[in-house]
Amino acid sequence: MNKHIKTLVGFKNGTKSVAKDCFYDLWDALDEILSAFKKIGFVIFAFMIWILSLALICILPLATWLRVKWERDAEIESKKAAQEYADQMTCLHNNRGINDQHLNR
Repeated sequence: MNKHIKTLVGFKNGTKSVAKDCFYDLWDALDEILSAFKKIGFVIFAFMIWILSLALICILPLATWLRVKWERDAEIESKKAAQEYADQMTCLHNNRGINDQHLNR
């Protein structure tokens, strides 16, 4: 009977040892997975910084150039509209001038 008890105690201690080894292997695997996620996060962070710098270097100057161009075009159109309005308000408008010449004959 003593040999059976020693066998059971040995089996119990062996299974504890195997369970601890499996737990530590699992812990190491989870640590490796966490490390992999950290590296993936770092890569994504670096990519986002690269995209932001690309936007600052390339896209913002283009947007500024387009904004200045559109403001200049709007100013020219505004001046044209103001000139056309001023021309319509004068008494010497082309159509009235032609009509007045026919009336004077």
